[in-house]
Amino acid sequence: MHQVERGATTIWETWDAYDDHGRGKGSHNHYAFGAVAQWLIEGIVGISPAEPGYRVVRVQPLVGGGITHAAATITTPFGRARSSWRLHGDRVELEVTIPPGATGDVRLGDGRAERVGSGAHGFEWKTG
Repeated sequence: MHQVERGATTIWETWDAYDDHGRGKGSHNHYAFGAVAQWLIEGIVGISPAEPGYRVVRVQPLVGGGITHAAATITTPFGRARSSWRLHGDRVELEVTIPPGATGDVRLGDGRAERVGSGAHGFEWKTG
């Protein structure tokens, strides 16, 4: 609460944020929350660039930890890429959309890797 007690309404880059003369130090709108969003999209939902510019979109969701479903859509230079998964008991259903002109590198929780073209694709595997 140190930053909030000193009037912060955003995340500061440094704990004190001001020098002894009242001049600001570092960023007062730091990227902390963006890093969390990136982890959710790249980690939990599993969308990341396998090649620069998302020419190849990797989809490798992290299933488990008490989370039963996750979904996200991102805008790439080729269009929208989407990953959506849901846990049904010991079965995972994954839906993936790859934008036109891009390729998908889909890594499933059972060790399979699938190379897919643009469009919508569905996958399923058992956990454990």
